[in-house]
Amino acid sequence: MRIYLDIDGVLADFVGATAKLHDFDPAVVTQWDYYPLIGMKESTFWDGVRDAGKHFWKYIQPYGWMSELFDECRRRGQVTLLTAPPPRTDCRAAMVQGRIDWIHYWFGDDFRDYFVGCRKELLAAPDTVLIDDSDSNCLKFAAAGGRTILFPQPWNNNRAISERVRYAVECLPHLPGSEVA
Repeated sequence: MRIYLDIDGVLADFVGATAKLHDFDPAVVTQWDYYPLIGMKESTFWDGVRDAGKHFWKYIQPYGWMSELFDECRRRGQVTLLTAPPPRTDCRAAMVQGRIDWIHYWFGDDFRDYFVGCRKELLAAPDTVLIDDSDSNCLKFAAAGGRTILFPQPWNNNRAISERVRYAVECLPHLPGSEVA
């Protein structure tokens, strides 16, 4: 089984990084496009990310559960990290450079099992599972023939689940082709 593990919102605290960048309380984020919740226009939000450059992406802090989740997934299948570039083209080059630096910092210089792309559903197959914090990404991946686990976060439909890693890990053994070693 191939497990595709999303980075931002699952392994890395993108919301916390943007809260620090734009000076807001990350606890207010209860929806995917949270610009209105922080009193900001979408363009202003992404202007700040663009201006911060690749260092913004490189230094996003991982969630405390990152290693546990990654290791549990690796016990159950082949793990590939996935990340989607931001919607604005003027932010993408810095994101790709910074995100690859982030991956190498946290997973080692030799780690190469990752994809950067907007259409995660293109990787869907019956023997794959996507763990992602986006309702939309999970719906598209499932529609394309893959299996999904919506990682619980305050901005998605699994917001009521507090034991995030436990939930994701407990869902994995029930997927066809998974065997815990």
